[in-house]
Amino acid sequence: WVEKRRSQWRMSCFSQAAWLLRRRVAFPYSCPVGLLRFVHTQGIGVGIALVVPPVLKAELVPANRRGGLVSIGDVCTNFGILLGYSSGLIFYGVPGAWRYMFALGALPAALLLCLIWSIPESPRWLVRAGKEAKALRVLGAVHDSKLDAATQLAQIKADLAEEARKPPLSWREVLWSSDLTSRRRVWLGLGVAFFSQATGTEAVVYYAASIVQAAGVTDVRHTLLAIMGVGLCKVVFLLIGCSLFDKVGRRPMLLTSAAGLAISLVILAAAASGDSNAALAIGGLCGFMASFSIGFSPLVYVLCSEIFPSAMRARAMSLALFTTRVVAGAISSSFVSVREAATPTGAWLLFLPVALTAFLFVLFLVPETKGVSLEQMPDLFEKKRKGTSTAQASHA
Repeated sequence: WVEKRRSQWRMSCFSQAAWLLRRRVAFPYSCPVGLLRFVHTQGIGVGIALVVPPVLKAELVPANRRGGLVSIGDVCTNFGILLGYSSGLIFYGVPGAWRYMFALGALPAALLLCLIWSIPESPRWLVRAGKEAKALRVLGAVHDSKLDAATQLAQIKADLAEEARKPPLSWREVLWSSDLTSRRRVWLGLGVAFFSQATGTEAVVYYAASIVQAAGVTDVRHTLLAIMGVGLCKVVFLLIGCSLFDKVGRRPMLLTSAAGLAISLVILAAAASGDSNAALAIGGLCGFMASFSIGFSPLVYVLCSEIFPSAMRARAMSLALFTTRVVAGAISSSFVSVREAATPTGAWLLFLPVALTAFLFVLFLVPETKGVSLEQMPDLFEKKRKGTSTAQASHA
């Protein structure tokens, strides 16, 4: 719906306005009812901000730079989270500190609300709207040569012409397409989205302070500093990952990420098994965040935005990020109960089989998409499907 019915930058603009409204109206209230009254506004803004930017960037940037440029959004998000940790330390002990921390969140939203008007529209949307000359100018601004831009425009026109010959897609067709290749692409993306959160990421993010305190760090300032260190580690490794996605590829980084998550979970379990294991706990947290940051954290946006079929990309992307939020919510809301029932060590070890399954999922099912244009993506998956079918027939 976003892709076909509205300009994407306008939707991003709306999301920032919703964020600003949320910050502005929450500030005067001191009662929970007053705050909850406007939570839905922030939810709308965050939901749009999660879905639209990866789709827009994937359709805008060249294939050889798509990995780094799409994933840079995750860097910015986590840099903002790091600033949030910093504000907690800055306003520690200040009366009504939560109000100032909420209000500060409006500043980047206001800045983006001013700058969003300079962002070009998606070339695919422009071609669909009959604005080919403008689409060519946008492509010319991001490609290395006019020839590359013209070639990309021709591929977009051919892809959209093929799409126009097909009947409109329902949500059922998005989830279970009659075309086997399209179905496989959607469910692979949903699988990556599921594993990006099912490995326990939200438990680490939301309960990092409790993990550090349980390991022996009792001073509040020291706890905040430790959490800031973990957040800084995440941002640094996100930058490292962004620089490697278009060089090393997606598959190797996802495999490294899954393996690192499994090792870090073992370290966290070991730290939880004894007393005063602060160094081990912080090391496990940093290792977990580093492993997550070089793979599943940013690549869920990259892979989903590039492997989903163009006719259903916006809706499939919303499903993928809906999956991440549902899984994240389930884990964050149940982790404390699980930790009490299974002990802290057992709680971390419960995520270990998930991380190992994620490794196998990527190893056997996820293809390499580095350098493949969005228009060439169907051919990549069709060749892989035929190759799998041929191998199965030979084995039989």
